[in-house]
Amino acid sequence: MRTIVISAGTSLLTNNRGILDCSDQVLDYFQENQAAVDKIAVTVENGEPTVCPDTIPGLYNFTKGFTEKYFKDTEIKRNIKKRDRGEDRLPAEISSLYLYYYDRNGRLRDEFKKDLAKGSGTDFRKKDRVILLTTDTADAFYCAQLLRELINSISLFNTECLVDQDIAVIKNLDVYDPYKWASSHFRDDDQPLDTDKGLTNLYKYFKCNFPQNKKTGDRILLRTGGYKELSADLKLIAIQFRFKSYYLFERSYSFVQTYAGGWPRGGDLSTIIRRTKGVS
Repeated sequence: MRTIVISAGTSLLTNNRGILDCSDQVLDYFQENQAAVDKIAVTVENGEPTVCPDTIPGLYNFTKGFTEKYFKDTEIKRNIKKRDRGEDRLPAEISSLYLYYYDRNGRLRDEFKKDLAKGSGTDFRKKDRVILLTTDTADAFYCAQLLRELINSISLFNTECLVDQDIAVIKNLDVYDPYKWASSHFRDDDQPLDTDKGLTNLYKYFKCNFPQNKKTGDRILLRTGGYKELSADLKLIAIQFRFKSYYLFERSYSFVQTYAGGWPRGGDLSTIIRRTKGVS
């Protein structure tokens, strides 16, 4: 079984600025009224934060336009073909997931062809689990929920082929408040972790769900989506918790993959650098 953790940001909104109906209105409202949005628009349903589109000016129309445009296999493929021209308007999370499974020409990658050869049939991804990892902000909740619907709705990521699609919200991982994200000062090595800071909660999430000494199948981290600081933090966490970490550059069809063997005993960062490679 593969567990695929995808860092989820807000490129779903930003990549469509000026393209979809109400996109500018929605983006401006989120950015200018973040604190109010978190209080007014966010509710909790079944333990999961939810943003009601009716509470954000223009969000209902944007959601409708996004759904009608992108919830199609043909639209996913069309955008992927335009990446090298800088015209891929897909959310970064979707481009990364697509290019993890398929090459630039839409051909299934060799490692997944092996799954087919083993008799898994067309459900070669049935053993895979996708987790959308998001920061503690209303715009991130909204994007993660729409991304989950998108992955569920198109046959390229066939609903039957994904065991679970979870959204993991990391408390206090809030880009609008850096003092929630991390401590305001460095701590000595023998001091305990600051409790309830976003970065501490991120570490705890991986420690609880992906023990280093327990083998649970391949661990994949697609860290292209999300805020740049989160991507940097995740790269280090991925090494410790033995994830294969993939980053997809803009306009590129290839990933940079970070070594996934844990921190080597007696090694240092140069060891990690030597074991980092490009993946086409």
